Amino acid sequence: MALNFTPQWLQVQPSWDLELPMSINYGISGNAASSGGGSEKSASWAIGAKLTFAQRHEFTMRYADTLASPAKYNASGTALIGGNGPVGTTDRGWLVVTYKTGF
Repeated sequence: MALNFTPQWLQVQPSWDLELPMSINYGISGNAASSGGGSEKSASWAIGAKLTFAQRHEFTMRYADTLASPAKYNASGTALIGGNGPVGTTDRGWLVVTYKTGF
């Protein structure tokens, strides 16, 4: 299940528009057969802000993270035995800043 919402405010200042994209994805039941399809009881979310100047310059900042159980390994650390999140991504968030222009 996924929920995406992006409120938009036009002309917050002269020539500046603002968007605040938000999303959450949650695995309700079962695990997907594909690697990117999601897992039961795992969630990912993101929130950001996008400022557009004169409809030509876009400044974006977005933070994303997961709410999944961390991967669990056996006592020797050689085999993955549990968890419902992607390996290596349940212990940190992700921040991205971008600039885009057109000419």
